Amino acid sequence: MEVRWSREGHTHPVLLYRHQQETQGQDFVGRLALSRAGLEKGNVSLVIREFRLRDEGRYICFVDSGLQYHRAAVEVKVSMTGSAPLVSLDGHQSGGIALSCDSQGWYPKPEVQWIDQAGSPFTVSSRSQFTQTPNGLYSVRSQILLSGQEQGAVSCVVRHGRDGTQVQSRVYISEGFFKPAQPWIISTVCFVLFSVVCLIFIIYVFKMREGRRKLHQLYYTDKSDIYKANITMDPETSHSKLKVSEDGKCVQFNKDQKGVPDNPKRYKYWPGVLGCEAFSSGKHYWEVKVDGLDHWDLGVAKESVSREQFGDIQPSDGYWSIWFVYNEYRALDKKRTIIKPKQTVQTVGIYLDYDRGRLSFYDVEEQLHLYTFHNKFTEKLYPVFNPWESTNPLVLI
Repeated sequence: MEVRWSREGHTHPVLLYRHQQETQGQDFVGRLALSRAGLEKGNVSLVIREFRLRDEGRYICFVDSGLQYHRAAVEVKVSMTGSAPLVSLDGHQSGGIALSCDSQGWYPKPEVQWIDQAGSPFTVSSRSQFTQTPNGLYSVRSQILLSGQEQGAVSCVVRHGRDGTQVQSRVYISEGFFKPAQPWIISTVCFVLFSVVCLIFIIYVFKMREGRRKLHQLYYTDKSDIYKANITMDPETSHSKLKVSEDGKCVQFNKDQKGVPDNPKRYKYWPGVLGCEAFSSGKHYWEVKVDGLDHWDLGVAKESVSREQFGDIQPSDGYWSIWFVYNEYRALDKKRTIIKPKQTVQTVGIYLDYDRGRLSFYDVEEQLHLYTFHNKFTEKLYPVFNPWESTNPLVLI
């Protein structure tokens, strides 16, 4: 039996199953799955893990049993909704008010429209500038100049032309904004703005110092209070393409690894590995060196998590973790909270206070707090590690 998945416009197949051997296309190595058990029942579905924007397109499935053959196609389209627009007042220009609207993280390229409080598009023209990041997502900046006739509620709407999904932000422009400001008003506004900026800076510095103080206390407190866990990685749980060192302190991706025995503890799709040690009470701290990795996941997982997990992980799946992907740090909570460290994190400190339901992450070199999860833990928790497809090692220290 032969099963061939290909993409329209591409010469080489995405996946070829022939003579009971499976060959994956160069752009999809390690990211595809074809159910061997499903083949016997006529199920030739293709699973693409870690789906990327460039994977979008028309996929063609060809099946030849030797006696008959069939062909079918499916169109895969991707859309990502970006951030809520940020509407800014740029000041007076040519007797009117200049507004700008910024939004990031869209795919495909969105449409931008300015509308009035009645929901009708403005008749005055606007300018929109689009930029595309290396990972394929679009950002947009749109500008419009309003005269005194367009006062009232002004909304910036950014939408997908593909599926109609849209987000918008609104600002109210009163008649007074269109009158030139007096010099004393300008001076007062400038002074107030300067004072606010100074206050924000002082608060920021205070929080940074507080974060350093807390981490300093974490490092130098009595060891009877915080237990420095001696953690190792469990090779029986690791994905078949992950290589765990003999001492259990290091893991890295190895696409050529073969002969890995199958067992129900092992991750089938998600490229992760669990720790050997489990925690059900107390305080525990460990550190992981991530220097040189362009992708990684770190955190803890419940004992009962599914080993057939694929795609992103989150607390609803039994995971509490942070990641570094596409040069961006995020907490994998419902909101995918962005984390902004001072510089590239080289070593991550992980502190679990099981009884109080807290899991905290730190930048060890900078001694800065990164993020804290709050949850009532009821099961045993295992450390979890995911180096993704990086050939550089992820190391416990």
